[in-house]
Amino acid sequence: MEHPTKIEWAGPTNLPDGVTVLLSAQAWEGFRAGLPSTARTGFAVDWSKEVVLVIAGREDSELGKRVRVSRLARPADQVELDLVFEGPGADVSMPNHPTAFATAPAAPFAGQPAVRLTWQGQPWDAPVKYLP
Repeated sequence: MEHPTKIEWAGPTNLPDGVTVLLSAQAWEGFRAGLPSTARTGFAVDWSKEVVLVIAGREDSELGKRVRVSRLARPADQVELDLVFEGPGADVSMPNHPTAFATAPAAPFAGQPAVRLTWQGQPWDAPVKYLP
């Protein structure tokens, strides 16, 4: 079954590659305290039904590219999360990680299952961590 996601903010950060699944308001408050001031983090989350996904994409030297979730599914005992770049970028020769904050239904992440990632259609062996 596929599930909807909503990108709440996207932009460059220096977060390392990977996905962090924030399961509570307390985890989100602690995590966002260390984010750059340009990151918009004041969006509403219904923690009884939603989680926040922090997706830090592969390092890139183009500003303007955005990370998008093309598919979130839990077909069996794992979550499948497919990610893509969108939009034109301008090469600034300054490494950054295109990052997105997304809200997603909590149900697929119940029990903290393994997450299989793909990036631009290819397997992506980036770390995934849960913060309860």
